[in-house]
Amino acid sequence: HNFNSVEEAGAWGDEDLEIDGVEVVDTQPVDQQDEFGNERSEDVVEGGYYVAPMPGPGRLVRWTRNAALAGELAAAGAVEEAMKLLSRQIGARSFVAMKDAFGAAMIGTRSSLPGIVDMVPTLMYLSRVEDAELPAPVLSLVSIRERVRGAAQQVTVGKFSDALRNWISIISSLPLIVVDTAEEQAEIVKLLASCREYITGLKIEIEQKQAKANNNAARQVQLAGLFTTCGLAPNHIQLTLRAAMKTAYDTKNFILAGTFARKLLDTAPQPSLADAARKVIQACDSNRSNADEVDFDDRRDFVVECSTLTPLYAGQSRSSCSYCQAAYLPAVDGSLCNICGIGTVGLAVEGLRVTRKKFA
Repeated sequence: HNFNSVEEAGAWGDEDLEIDGVEVVDTQPVDQQDEFGNERSEDVVEGGYYVAPMPGPGRLVRWTRNAALAGELAAAGAVEEAMKLLSRQIGARSFVAMKDAFGAAMIGTRSSLPGIVDMVPTLMYLSRVEDAELPAPVLSLVSIRERVRGAAQQVTVGKFSDALRNWISIISSLPLIVVDTAEEQAEIVKLLASCREYITGLKIEIEQKQAKANNNAARQVQLAGLFTTCGLAPNHIQLTLRAAMKTAYDTKNFILAGTFARKLLDTAPQPSLADAARKVIQACDSNRSNADEVDFDDRRDFVVECSTLTPLYAGQSRSSCSYCQAAYLPAVDGSLCNICGIGTVGLAVEGLRVTRKKFA
C-alpha cells in the first residue's frame, strides 16, 4: 500500500492553504546591532534568533578600572594594586601599619541589605553620589581633622602612649584618603608633617623615660632638649620647654636649664609659669655650669636623626624617609622608617597623591 499518495496525505489537511491578498513573512527582522551597539554575529542576523548578551563587568571591576588613587583602589578591594601604587608614589616598604586603614577603606564601601526570613542578605556597594563608577570616599579629611584634635588633646593631658598610638594610626591612614581639591591635598601634606613631628617627639619622650630609669642624666637631658625642637603646637612647645627646664635643673645642668627657661619666656607663658622660669634663670645665672657633657648645642641648626634620636647638625650628610621625610644618616639608606613604619629611607619617589585633580 502506498502511504505517500496525495489522496492519503490530503486527508490530514496538510494541503496548501491559499489566501488571496496576504504576504507571509518568514521571520521577524533582527537588528544588525545589539542594545550595546555591538555588531551581531552573522548567524543571529541571518538565522533570525536572539542570543542574550554576555554580562558586563561588575561594580568592583569597574571601580578598579577607573581608580586613579590608592584610596580608590583600596575601597574597590584591589589591595595588591593599591600597594603597588603606594610603593611607587611614597616608597612604601611595609604595609603592616596600614592594615586597619585598608580594612576601613574597603568595608566602608559595602553595606548589607537584609531580606525576609531565611534569605541571604543582599550585598550593596556604595558609590560616589556624583559618579557611580567610583567608590564612595570613606577616609575623609573631616574625619582626619577630628582624629588629630583627639590625639593633640591626649598630648596635652600627658597620655603619651595613647597619643603615640593615635598619631601612628593617622599617619597610616593619610595615603588612603581621597580629597577633591589641590588645597585639600596641601592640607594633607601639612598633616603628614605634623604627624611626623609628634611621633618623633613622643618617641623621644618614651626614650627619655628609659634613660631616667637607667640613671643616664646626660642622655635624659639631651632627649628633653630634642623634644623642645619638634614642630609641635605652641601650647605643647611650652610644655616641652617646662619639662626640659626642670629636667636640666634637677640634674644640675644649670647652663642648659637657663637656656630652656629663656626660651620658655619667649613663648609668652601664663604668669605662674613665667615666674617659675625667671626663678630658674636667676638661680642658674649664679651657677653657670653643667654636671654632664650633653650633646645638645642649640646654637647650631640641627634636626633629629630618627634612627638614634640624636642631633643631626647642619653640614652633616643626611637622608630622609620617602613618605614622612623624617631625617636619617645615609648609613641607614634602604631601611624601614622608624617614625611612620611605612616609607623607605633614602628612596626617591613621586610623592603622596590623594586627589584626582591632576587626572582630570
